[in-house]
Amino acid sequence: MDAASCFILSMNLIPASAIEPTRLESKRLLEEGQARKQQLPKTLFVPNKMPADIFAGEAERKGIAVVRVPEQQLQVFVGEAKECFLERFGGRTQ
Repeated sequence: MDAASCFILSMNLIPASAIEPTRLESKRLLEEGQARKQQLPKTLFVPNKMPADIFAGEAERKGIAVVRVPEQQLQVFVGEAKECFLERFGGRTQ
């Protein structure tokens, strides 16, 4: 998601059994975002407790700064998308 516009640049489904995206999935996610926005982000904000070492590593290889933050700080950006997902698919979100 582009934080400035709150535009979702890409959405890839990852199996619930996966701890985090694979290197290939991470590359695709970054490439799709770049294709839609015509540029790479300068900074990637990742929740502290989310396992994202592979994804963060791919971002850093592309020159993107990775900053770990408490998940609550990201709610302003992802809260509405989480609610829409819950309404569409039911169940609970974390």
